[in-house]
Amino acid sequence: MADRPIDLNAGFAKVLESGRGSEMAVRLRQSLELTDGLWELVPVVVAATKAHEQRSPVQVADSSPAANVLAGERRALLRKVGDALSEAMATAIGEQPTDDSALTGLTAAEITADPFGISDRLMDTAAYVARVLSGLGADLMAQLGAMSVDEASYLAAYLQAADQQPRAPALLRAVFATAVATVEPLVTRMVLLLLYEAAPDAYTSLADPELDNKARSLCYGSPAKWRKALVDTLGVSVLADIVDWDGLGLLWEARNVIAHRGGLVDARYHEKSSAEIGSVIASEPESACAAIDEIGAARFAIVAGVWDHLTRGIGAQIADSACIPLWNSLRAGRWRQANGLAKVEEAFAQDSEAIATARVHRWLAVEQGYGPEAIRDAVGAWDVTALPATFQMARHLLLHQDGKALAILHQLIADGIVGPAELSSWPLFDRVRQAGLLSDLLDAVDNTATPDAITEERYRKLTDLAVERVRDAETCADAGCYAAACVMAGAGIEAAIMAHACHSAAEVRAAGRWRETRSAPFDWSLEHLIQIAVAMNWLPATRTSIPNEEAVEKLAGEVGDAVRFVQYARNLVVHPGKYALEAPWLAALGQDEYTIVYAVTRRVIDHLYAALTGLDGGT
Repeated sequence: MADRPIDLNAGFAKVLESGRGSEMAVRLRQSLELTDGLWELVPVVVAATKAHEQRSPVQVADSSPAANVLAGERRALLRKVGDALSEAMATAIGEQPTDDSALTGLTAAEITADPFGISDRLMDTAAYVARVLSGLGADLMAQLGAMSVDEASYLAAYLQAADQQPRAPALLRAVFATAVATVEPLVTRMVLLLLYEAAPDAYTSLADPELDNKARSLCYGSPAKWRKALVDTLGVSVLADIVDWDGLGLLWEARNVIAHRGGLVDARYHEKSSAEIGSVIASEPESACAAIDEIGAARFAIVAGVWDHLTRGIGAQIADSACIPLWNSLRAGRWRQANGLAKVEEAFAQDSEAIATARVHRWLAVEQGYGPEAIRDAVGAWDVTALPATFQMARHLLLHQDGKALAILHQLIADGIVGPAELSSWPLFDRVRQAGLLSDLLDAVDNTATPDAITEERYRKLTDLAVERVRDAETCADAGCYAAACVMAGAGIEAAIMAHACHSAAEVRAAGRWRETRSAPFDWSLEHLIQIAVAMNWLPATRTSIPNEEAVEKLAGEVGDAVRFVQYARNLVVHPGKYALEAPWLAALGQDEYTIVYAVTRRVIDHLYAALTGLDGGT
């Protein structure tokens, strides 16, 4: 169920039993590390594009390279020319008659295939252009014809900004496609290892070109071919069940639509997915996050299955190791990934209790995604008579029969079967814990497990550090060291949220958000602290008190999302690998990025400091 003792010596011995153990252990960890990074990138993309798109056309044009060589008066004149041109175009389109009969009998596929041809049939394009030119007049036409390259560039930037399309959908499709593209090279590596381990004498080494060519040949194509190579050809039969090959195939098809058709649904993809022809796929944050989570689960399952095939018996340790990312996925609302990890946990479980625990985790994931009705029949038919009473209680909780569940739970606690660790950490209890149904039990847990790490001195030190780090950020920025300034700002936010967690430990526990670690909450990651702050509504939800001139004013939505920008900027600096992998195009974190980071940081620090002052009784 939870918190079983681990024999580290035996665990390491099993990992190193195979010559490939160290590689497989790293790849299992990396299977989720990469997709976790992409998942964190989604809110950053949304926040950054919103900030960009909320700039006025004047701001966009004045930030273009051409603006640097043009005087202010000249730029103002060019903008007047642009306004006149826009007005002439609007007038011309308003006067242009359209032939709606041109659409008669057309299918969505025909419109998608030839949008510009259809446009020409709807209106007289030549007449439209002539009307625009006549509306400009001779003087404006002369000015347009006499423009320098820089002037034309500035005018183009101004006009484009006035009619710019949202950038987030295109960037989200790029994240979607990147996530899907991470599977094929992983599969190819797994196939190469399996081929070599099956016949090591047939190849000179893993670098043998013949081996590489064979692995590539087996994996060239769609996920259906990957499945055939792994399951049918190489005999990793468990992968037939723990990988959603149909779902992976549909994601692969979607990736092809993005790569080859710009995300525009065609007849072929429509037949496979029922998506409307002409619609654009993967344009919303939810779509990108869903794909990332399905890909993460598939990557974990593929490595797990191959590793167990190469090292018989390692599956039990893999099942145990799945627990941590599975629970984290459930609490982050990433139910698709949790569902996939629970499949792996169940496939490699070694006894009936472990299988039952994995089944509970999978039902929790499905319920999170589709609601309690989606699991009611399956849970209702679950025979728990031969299982310990813990699973009778679990069945009642999954069916929302809380009275019956709590009656069993009280007895389990009295018998010492369920203890403080399970009550505070097992996701099965999250719903009733958040509803306050475990308050009396949680009070007992708080009385017996109050973290010794939290002291008044350490709490006060955190509040001081929050302010000090912001001042350090200001000092770094004044010196032009913007990357260092972003790190200091991130440290300030981390200290502030951690101080709030110290002060509100009881509330965090009651909400089921407390993570028992050796020195909680002082050894918690910034990611976990942000999740808690958002869940506990500690972060401000509006931008009402941010000065208009500050860049953060352009960040729409929850400040909890904007904090992700600070986190991401900090991570790029302190994790060089992340920088090289995800942002090689960015020369350096500069003043523009720091301006946003600093504004968000000050907003969050000021808000949390005010909240803590109130909790302290105004001291």
